[in-house]
Amino acid sequence: MSLVWPGELRLERAADHVRIDPAALKRLLDLYCDEGVVTPVIFAVCPSCDSVVGKMTNFRTNFFCDLCDVEMAREAVDSEVLYSILKTPIGPPDSFEDRHGKGNKRMLQTEIATPLQLARIEPWAGLDHQPLIVETPNLGDLDVGRLMRRVERYGISVLRMTAQSADDHVLTSLAKLLGPPCEEQNKYRGTIKRIRPEPDGLRNSGDTVADLGLHVDGTQHSIQPALLAFQYVAEAKVGANSIFVDAARVLHDIDSRKRHQLVVSLSRQDAATFSKRGMDYSGPIFSLSAAASIIARLRFDEVIKLHPDCLEDYQELKRRFNFAEYQLVFKPREGDVILFDNWRLLHARDEVFGLRQREHNRMWIANLFANLQPQWLLGIRGLPIETSAAIKVVNEGR
Repeated sequence: MSLVWPGELRLERAADHVRIDPAALKRLLDLYCDEGVVTPVIFAVCPSCDSVVGKMTNFRTNFFCDLCDVEMAREAVDSEVLYSILKTPIGPPDSFEDRHGKGNKRMLQTEIATPLQLARIEPWAGLDHQPLIVETPNLGDLDVGRLMRRVERYGISVLRMTAQSADDHVLTSLAKLLGPPCEEQNKYRGTIKRIRPEPDGLRNSGDTVADLGLHVDGTQHSIQPALLAFQYVAEAKVGANSIFVDAARVLHDIDSRKRHQLVVSLSRQDAATFSKRGMDYSGPIFSLSAAASIIARLRFDEVIKLHPDCLEDYQELKRRFNFAEYQLVFKPREGDVILFDNWRLLHARDEVFGLRQREHNRMWIANLFANLQPQWLLGIRGLPIETSAAIKVVNEGR
C-alpha cells in the first residue's frame, strides 16, 4: 500500500479553518518545531492566484503556476512560510537531555507523526523509576527543565539533590520556578503541609498509617491542583511504598469505542460528589483543561460517591486501574522530591509498619506559570479529538 503523506500547512488558511488566532496557531506550531515533529519551509506563492508553486531552494530561479499557466522568475513570486509534518526519528527514543535539541530530525520514510508524538506523551505501565531521577547539586532553570521533560512525557519525575537536607526551602524554590502553590490543602492552611501518618489518623488521608487507595489530590476543591510535589523527610523501615498509576496508559489500553463511552459517561456535570473533612464538591470525573488535555478527578475510596447512572462505568475503570501491571512501586530516599502530574497520575501508598514512621512534606501547585503552560503540557493527551469534543459538550451540559 502506498503512503499518503500530508501536505504543507498554510498558517492563515489553517487558522481560519479551525477558527483560531493565527498568532496562537503559530506559537503551537513553533512548539512542535522544537520537538522535531513539524518543520517550517519557505515556499513560493503565485502573486496572481495565491497558489503554492514550489519550494524556495537556493538554486531554483523559475517557478511555474499550473492554474495561471505561466512561468515566473524567482523575483516575481511571493514567499510564504509553510509547515510540514516530519516523519518519526530513526533509532531509539531521544534521551531526555537532548530531545529538544537540533539533532533529533533524522527521519524514516514510512511513518508519520503519531497522535502521542504530537501530544508529547508516553503512556506507561510498569515503568522503571530509574530514568525518572534527576540528580543535581543545585536547583535552577536547567534542572527544572529536566524534571518537567519527564513530567510532560511520563507524568512524573524525581529530584534527588546531593548534599542537601530535606527542608522546606527546596519545595519553596521549586514553586518559584514552576507555578504558584495552593494556599490551602483541604482544611490545612499553608503552602507546605508536613504529613506524619498516625494509627488514629483520618482515614483516606496521608495522616493514617493504613494503606491508601489510588486517587488524585484536591478532589474536594473546585480547582484541582495541576502538580503535586512530595518531599520525603523520613522513611519507614517497612512498608510505606509509593504507588503510581498512569491514567493515560489505562485509558489508551481500552478498546476505542468502549473507552469513548466510559469517558464521556463519566464527564457529566453530576457524575460524582467528593466529600471529605466537611468539604464537598460535585462535578465531572473527566473534564478538559484550557489546553484541551483531559483532567482526571478520580479516586477509588469512600470519598467519592457516584451518580447511579455512572456507577457501572466507574466500577469498570476501578477494575482496570487496579491491575498490578499498571503500578509503579518504589520507596523514595530521604530527601527525594517526587513531582508529578495530578491531572494524569493516580497515587497510593501501602501500609506503614514499624516504630519509625514515614514523614514527608506535601505541596500542591495550582498550575504552571502562564508563560510555561504552552511550553510544558499536562493532563491526559493523545486520545481522539472526537472524545475530547464529546467531553466538552457533556461538561457543559449540552
